[in-house]
Amino acid sequence: MKIPMRHRLVRALSPPSATWRFAAAIAVAAVLFAACDVHSPTTPLTVIPGALASITVTPNPVSLAINSGQQYTAVGKDAAGNIVAITPTWSIVAAGGAINSTAMFTAGSVQGSFPNTVQASSGSISGNATVSQPGTEAYNMALGLKRAEAAKAYIVWLGVDAVRIEIATRGEGQLAVEGPGEIANAANRRGQFRVLIADPYLVKPKN
Repeated sequence: MKIPMRHRLVRALSPPSATWRFAAAIAVAAVLFAACDVHSPTTPLTVIPGALASITVTPNPVSLAINSGQQYTAVGKDAAGNIVAITPTWSIVAAGGAINSTAMFTAGSVQGSFPNTVQASSGSISGNATVSQPGTEAYNMALGLKRAEAAKAYIVWLGVDAVRIEIATRGEGQLAVEGPGEIANAANRRGQFRVLIADPYLVKPKN
């Protein structure tokens, strides 16, 4: 059956039917999905870090025995927190030991706390770490006795008879604060006094 030219022209100029519109929408959605799939989460994302802004040295703080060793690491970051590759220069700025170019630290023979002594530098940026060297138990006992003797000498200088003063050192046997670290070490470096009065009349009150 032939369709008159007039009818064919009307069909060509008429709006598309709902079926055709639906099919076209599916085709457009498929194209968009394919385009979005190109940028799926599996595509690697390369982050270019900015200029070096900080260096973090670890471990920090650390408590070491005298003449013992500790390996350190340094991580550089930009202002946004992205890691920046660095080859730092290692040094000791406040005593306490020595460190080589591979960041291997060797504690010295002197007991004490050395704040921010380990330093890693790259250009004008640096990071630091604190080292505490409490010493051996025998060393601490001897050091405690020296401190007690110094306290006794001061009291004697104030006028108290030396025979009335007894001193003792407890070492690690009676710690005020348990655990490693400079906070505990500082709390345990203390002097305690106990006053014994046999006769209250021997002590005259001040006017």
